[in-house]
Amino acid sequence: MVVAPSRNAVAESSRSCKLIYDAIRIHYKLPVILSKHSAKGAWAEDKVEAAFERERRDGTVLFPIRLDATVKDSNAAWAASIRRTRHIGDFRKWKDHNEYQKSLARLIRDLQADDNAKSTRR
Repeated sequence: MVVAPSRNAVAESSRSCKLIYDAIRIHYKLPVILSKHSAKGAWAEDKVEAAFERERRDGTVLFPIRLDATVKDSNAAWAASIRRTRHIGDFRKWKDHNEYQKSLARLIRDLQADDNAKSTRR
């Protein structure tokens, strides 16, 4: 999973960015955690746009997960694209064990369904 670097990780930001871009380049799936913290600045936009670019070649890559309402309330173009084009995993109640398990099961099901769809297209 990809998580936005914290303020404490600023010194490692270039290393983090390289790891994230490598993950997008190498892997077919990129769960991206969206929250008020990850959506600040250009970080989320850059990563989401890189994933959308990959999707134009390889099909669905981006699997967004939200921890709060930021992505639903955002006016940013990348957030609007996510809202229009896919299901956003709802992990707002991640502290509640049962709710977390339900959300995780849905995410796993979506990831597996995408695998199955890709294997039938080959």
